[in-house]
Amino acid sequence: MEPLHLNREWLASKYLDEGLSTYAIGRIVGRDPKSIHRKLVDFGIPRRPKWHRIATDCNASILSPRRGWNHTDEAKEKMREASSHPRPDLRGSGNPMHGLCGPLHPNWKGGSTPERQRVYASAEWAVVVRAVHARERYLCQRCGATNTKARMKDPSTLHLHHVKGWSEFPDLRLAPDNIALLCATCHRWVHSRKNTSGEWLG
Repeated sequence: MEPLHLNREWLASKYLDEGLSTYAIGRIVGRDPKSIHRKLVDFGIPRRPKWHRIATDCNASILSPRRGWNHTDEAKEKMREASSHPRPDLRGSGNPMHGLCGPLHPNWKGGSTPERQRVYASAEWAVVVRAVHARERYLCQRCGATNTKARMKDPSTLHLHHVKGWSEFPDLRLAPDNIALLCATCHRWVHSRKNTSGEWLG
């Protein structure tokens, strides 16, 4: 006996007349929705817009994450009241980070940010960038990755990484020998916890 979804009249009836989605029809005949879609195309059955499947299928809850939530009036009033209160803990002395600036802040880097901006905008840094890119032939030193922009000598596609830290070794900031050329993925890896051996970290 011919499978139901291979019968044009049956498939057109389910899809057009009953308004079932390819997902629903696929569940009936034990096929995936792509197979049903393919048969609709083969049979020349006009198809509905993609969004219609979401609206008519059993996955309609995707459209409204709150669908089926029925809060009581009392619960709604409590939520309304809770959201209307000010949050003093986020402002002023109630905030645990209040007043922690400069060396007191946990992310303090020794005050090198303005200096970093000045160096990166300098002509000396531009010379170092060109030298490192030329030395490594526009390839990531860790994985060898490159791309079209890198081959076109666009320095923004590869990162220059200071092997010995910027803050700890200010005299090596412009030393090409202290700078590795890494792709964005490898640069993130070097600074992540996955780099357990401290590779590329001086």
